[in-house]
Amino acid sequence: PVPGYFGVGTAGMNYCYGDTSPSLQPTAKPTDQCPEATYLPGQLTVEKDGLLLSTGLTARRLTTAGEQVRYDLGLGFSPLSMHELADGAAVIPTTDGSGDYFYVSNSESSTSGGVAAL
Repeated sequence: PVPGYFGVGTAGMNYCYGDTSPSLQPTAKPTDQCPEATYLPGQLTVEKDGLLLSTGLTARRLTTAGEQVRYDLGLGFSPLSMHELADGAAVIPTTDGSGDYFYVSNSESSTSGGVAAL
């Protein structure tokens, strides 16, 4: 999804809608309120830190299964290692207005399962 816009993704179509209020006249395509999409799902053109990303996305690898997480600014490492076999995850925005996020992940691994948050 494009932040601040709503819609349903459909391959090859503009899925971005800036206004979710009903219009007086139904339209067959999005209104001009929607800017040019900067994220193009499925166009895997960017490689970063061993990840293949769609056009318009960026990423930063924070950790890998079995490794400790490096603290922000490089000031040491977490006491626990990241679990393996993540089978569910969510990204949750913080409420302090900083634009930061929490990453929460679940694992059902019998040896290192549980929930972790970064």
